[in-house]
Amino acid sequence: MIILRLKGGLGNQFFQYAAGKALAERHGVPLYLDTRWYGADSSRHTTAARTFDLPHFAVQAARATAAELRFCFDSEDRRLRARVGRRLPAWLVGRRTWICDGVGYNPEFELLPAKAFLEGYFQDPIYFAPIAAELKYEFRLRELPPTVADFAAKLSATPSVCIQVRRSDYVSNPRAALVHGACGEDYYRAAWARVTSKVPTAQGYVFSDDQAWAIQTFAGCPQISVVDAQWDGPGYLHKFHLMCACRHFIIANSTWGWWAAWLGEHPDKVVVMPTRWFRDEVLNEATLGLRIPGWIVCEIE
Repeated sequence: MIILRLKGGLGNQFFQYAAGKALAERHGVPLYLDTRWYGADSSRHTTAARTFDLPHFAVQAARATAAELRFCFDSEDRRLRARVGRRLPAWLVGRRTWICDGVGYNPEFELLPAKAFLEGYFQDPIYFAPIAAELKYEFRLRELPPTVADFAAKLSATPSVCIQVRRSDYVSNPRAALVHGACGEDYYRAAWARVTSKVPTAQGYVFSDDQAWAIQTFAGCPQISVVDAQWDGPGYLHKFHLMCACRHFIIANSTWGWWAAWLGEHPDKVVVMPTRWFRDEVLNEATLGLRIPGWIVCEIE
């Protein structure tokens, strides 16, 4: 049995679930989800409030019970785990706790046993490469309004370009601004030029959490329109589905956009991503695995 600690927004949940499912399938054991992080005030953990969104998708995992979580010590219990957990006999605990502090790939993952409690970000497709086809099926919404499905079909049938703009907490929250930082106007203009050099008839659709900035920034480009907030849906999930339906992608330094591009099904898709995922050089180096072969890395920030 693999128990996976979930935390963060949808993009992080996808990475975590993908790693946990890959490990569970390798050993032929069930995967259970620890969702305790999503309490009454999840914003205390991060720069913005987050919700547990996986149930909206066709994922194949159940929530762990209180009994199953009894000896699962997460990162917030490090001191307790250090004092108590190491003294618990293996027959009582019955599983290994593995907390991966980094964001990129850690080869220790390959050595984990069939009974393990996982916590981490796992932001590298190496973790889930063997089950990529399954994930592309499971990371689809269970329910979709006809109007959203019709819009998605239009995007899929035309040379559409998903232009993801992540600002909100990347701009307003000092911590997020320091760790990530938002992609600027120069990046989007350079990225658009890279896409249109390959797809001259491209039609851009901006999916942004800052409508005013997006409208002002892309006002001078008739080939680009800003997708209205009416398409957001609960938890912005309808917007995410529309992003995935596009044929090509310009993404921000955001796991939300990364997954939309990865899930995009067009065989000749053009994907442009920024050079920097984090401002910190060490963290940025750790996420180089996010650069899928064939994707274009735009060096202008």
